[in-house]
Amino acid sequence: MFELTVYNALLDFIFYSIGGWIYESTYESIRAKTFINRGFLTGPCIPIYGLGAVAIYGILTPFAHNYFLIFLLGMILATVLEYLTALLLENLFHTQWWTYDYFRFNFQGRIALIPSLFWGVLAVLDFALLQPFVGRIIYGIPVPTGRILILVFYGLLLVDLVFTTISTFSFTKALGNLYDLFSQNRYSEKLIQFLNRYDYKRILQAFPNMRFLENRKNPFNPTYISVRKFVKGIRKRNRSLTQLIQDIFHR
Repeated sequence: MFELTVYNALLDFIFYSIGGWIYESTYESIRAKTFINRGFLTGPCIPIYGLGAVAIYGILTPFAHNYFLIFLLGMILATVLEYLTALLLENLFHTQWWTYDYFRFNFQGRIALIPSLFWGVLAVLDFALLQPFVGRIIYGIPVPTGRILILVFYGLLLVDLVFTTISTFSFTKALGNLYDLFSQNRYSEKLIQFLNRYDYKRILQAFPNMRFLENRKNPFNPTYISVRKFVKGIRKRNRSLTQLIQDIFHR
């Protein structure tokens, strides 16, 4: 059985984070019929997959031979992680990055039954197929090479995280200010030009249901404004801004 030492866990995180990005980007690209770079970060990495896989394997290893418990507990752990991640991103950026409103039996649009069942199935597949496969790859990597891989990957991850966080803070703040101005039938040419300095096409392609918080006082009962509907409203109010908004949001 795969031993989850610190060294192995760091490599495990890398493989699952990249694997999660490949899965989501491939699925969304096929649906959109164009390449979609999924995830919050710019690089080919979705950390929630790595964190979830390492946490689930580390916590559920004592139940490795009981697939029903793996399914049930894996579903619960992954769903809690997804909910906490949604809350963290919303409170940091005042923006909802994904929503499950279109699923029945969803809770606040942040989690839903169908995705949770998928996480349970993925937990079983992890123990039955994925982790043994990834474990063989990790054990086949010479330790000096593995250490270099860890230093390079986590160094790039840190740079990506800092850059993406700073630029996203700027974007969501400007987006909220722009909404406030248009709510008062005013707009700021400088603010729109500020938004236009950044390329947010990737973020808005990766999260087409992205919404920003209108009511930020109660994170457990928020109200949202769809970015797509907001852009349509701007076009109706001031047709002279249409091209600028298209440049910003690439719609």
